[in-house]
Amino acid sequence: MSNLKQFFLEIDSVALSFWQKGEGNKVLVCTHGFRQDKSQFLPLFKTIPSGWVVLAFDQPAHGETRWEDRDYCFDSNFMGKLWGKLISLYPHSEWSLAGFSMGGKTAMMLHRSSPFPIKNLILIAPGGVYTTPLNRFFSYNSIGKLMFHYFIDNPIRVMKVVDYSYKRKWIRTFQYRFIKAHLTNPEAGYFLKKFTDIYRRFDFSFPAYGKFTQATQTHILLIWGKQDEVVTIDQSLLFQKHIPNAGIYYINGKHNLIEEYPDEIKSLIYNIIL
Repeated sequence: MSNLKQFFLEIDSVALSFWQKGEGNKVLVCTHGFRQDKSQFLPLFKTIPSGWVVLAFDQPAHGETRWEDRDYCFDSNFMGKLWGKLISLYPHSEWSLAGFSMGGKTAMMLHRSSPFPIKNLILIAPGGVYTTPLNRFFSYNSIGKLMFHYFIDNPIRVMKVVDYSYKRKWIRTFQYRFIKAHLTNPEAGYFLKKFTDIYRRFDFSFPAYGKFTQATQTHILLIWGKQDEVVTIDQSLLFQKHIPNAGIYYINGKHNLIEEYPDEIKSLIYNIIL
């Protein structure tokens, strides 16, 4: 694509892989979903509005980003360092954020850790806000993470329990398919072990974040699929409760809205930033 610049941004032992399009002092930073990469946003930005720079980067364990130290966390502290680098590259800019699915959580954490006001925040099927107690235990508790790694290394035993739970309708179809895909595929299991190490502090209090947003002038837009089986529509009620000033736009689609409805998503993003 024309006017596409790719570069690495180094922070400590990490090298984040970015693409950039456009020129100007208004910057939109885009964050992709789980097991996707920065190219996810390219179809939305074949052309860039005048005066705008659009950035997207590969998050840890994804794409071309180099993040080998599993003891180094992708957390609010790291995001503060990332802002320092971005400000030095794009000084005196006005900033907006857009995130899809897991990247929606990243965008919210970037919003919370930003040292200056964020003009716009666009969340497309944002994931990670609602998690079950069991999920939180396996994702963010040191003992739970060790147990989760054991499950990955011993999939046959665990799948018997998962199959039984699914038959009893204790877990949703998407959850069952996700667990099965990652426990029965060695490559996927290896990825999950690396992911849970690096993202073990990838978390925040959503009620506290809601209070934070109400003290800002950030224009927040939620875009949600009515048939979303990953981040179900009922989770949008959490946003209405904790971020009542956010606008919500529902699309008659499932989870992968960027791939399914690129023109509609592009139009919604342009309407809010322009």
